[in-house]
Amino acid sequence: MVVTTRSQSRKRPIHDRDGGDGTHENSDGDLRANNGSRDAKGRASLPGVKPKRSRTVDKVLPSSLREKNLFPSEDSKRWDGPFLFAQLADTQLGCLTGDKSLDTEIHIVRQGVERINKLRPKFVIVCGDMINAFPDNAKKQDEQIEAFYKEMRKIHKDIPLVCVCGNHDVGNQPNRASIERYKKKFGSDFFTFWVGGVKCIVINSSLYKDDSKAKSLAKRHHQWFMKELKRCEAENPRHTLVFAHIPPFINTPNEPDGYFNWTKSTRRKVLSRMKKAAVCTMFCGHYHRNAGGRDGALEVVVTSALGCALKALEDPLGLPVSFDEPTIGTQVSGFRMVYVGEKRVRHKWFVLDKIPSDVSLMKELLADSEGGKKVLDSTQ
Repeated sequence: MVVTTRSQSRKRPIHDRDGGDGTHENSDGDLRANNGSRDAKGRASLPGVKPKRSRTVDKVLPSSLREKNLFPSEDSKRWDGPFLFAQLADTQLGCLTGDKSLDTEIHIVRQGVERINKLRPKFVIVCGDMINAFPDNAKKQDEQIEAFYKEMRKIHKDIPLVCVCGNHDVGNQPNRASIERYKKKFGSDFFTFWVGGVKCIVINSSLYKDDSKAKSLAKRHHQWFMKELKRCEAENPRHTLVFAHIPPFINTPNEPDGYFNWTKSTRRKVLSRMKKAAVCTMFCGHYHRNAGGRDGALEVVVTSALGCALKALEDPLGLPVSFDEPTIGTQVSGFRMVYVGEKRVRHKWFVLDKIPSDVSLMKELLADSEGGKKVLDSTQ
């Protein structure tokens, strides 16, 4: 287990959700004033981000980055021109060997971070399953979280890290204890943030997948999500993006229920509200392969893993028996780059071996067609 001292820096994920009217609301329901600030080292921070202190948080996240965030509200809700961000999913340290070793995944994540630092995206978001061990294996999970943060703190200090909870992070059947544990390690399990006139909504998709042990939490989460979608009508963001781990569907909105998607009844209800709120894109992970589709104007993007990727299976919605070693490496593992233009959101998946190292080349590959440039098709 990596031992971290308080003097060491650590990448701190964004985790407060916008409470409206000049405030931010965290997942405990506390409202705080919306004032942007910088830490002792001059690093930008999101306004109002003062998570509750706990011994666990103090141990895992040193004070220098406990309030690490970006995008002051007075600037973040105004369109500020096109930008890039990087979407990762399923780093899932420990997956390859069933938690016996983290070496291979750490090596791949390290290479991913190196490429991110060359591209300098506006922010990096990991759409769930940062680690493999479940909450009921606390010791092993803590070791993996330490290793995850050790690598992620190597992301350049000007690139914020956003973490989205996945089923391995909070459990296949999340409960109050597992979610509280997650919040102590990573921050809130659902929240919003704004960047350059774009509203970003992060949800806890595990509560939509299986709420059998967290009925009251799931109800509160759903009510909050519906409220945020409703507020989009008045806020009029340039784009609204939703981030989750488990996708509502893999390929089509009417596909059968399976391990990798939400039940039909749940997805119909939520997708309908998302479309009404003019959400343009929902970014997910969980599938360990690239997939996705459309429900009207809403695009659901399912992004493969920076860690272990899966081969195509006979049952595309079923859970595989095992992960084979050839499914990880620079030729199969990677991440998605997203170009947010004034009129459109473009994206493309890259394996690590094929990621352009030049920022201008990346922008040209993903640039909005509104500028008259020929663009690459953003297929998976």
